Amino acid sequence: MNPLLLDFPLQMNTERLILRAPLQSGDEEIVNEAIKDSFNELKSVAIKKIPGSKIIGIT
Repeated sequence: MNPLLLDFPLQMNTERLILRAPLQSGDEEIVNEAIKDSFNELKSVAIKKIPGSKIIGIT
């Protein structure tokens, strides 16, 4: 069985964390802002961890 096709819950809750897929209306703005705010940190990790990776930019 392909592990990418396994059924995965849309939300998981713990005592200190709610982890959910960004599927609710309005999430796109929040997710986009979070990516833009952390882009430099994400870029440095991607360049270090992914061989041959190259970051083009964000608009």
